[in-house]
Amino acid sequence: MAFLGWVAFAFLGSMFNGYALSIMWQWFMVPTLGLPVIGIAQATGISLVASYLTNHNRGDEAKKEGGGD
Repeated sequence: MAFLGWVAFAFLGSMFNGYALSIMWQWFMVPTLGLPVIGIAQATGISLVASYLTNHNRGDEAKKEGGGD
């Protein structure tokens, strides 16, 4: 049962990120660069691809800044 909660949380989080990106895309990319408007599904896909391609491991940075505790 807890696994389904995590899956639902991940899904809703991804959809929220997609919604936020689609709104910001309309605010900034459409008028500035003349790009077409994207929907929530496309924005969610872009957000997921960007998160897979970037490094989110902050544990190593904290160890370096903390003096190697």
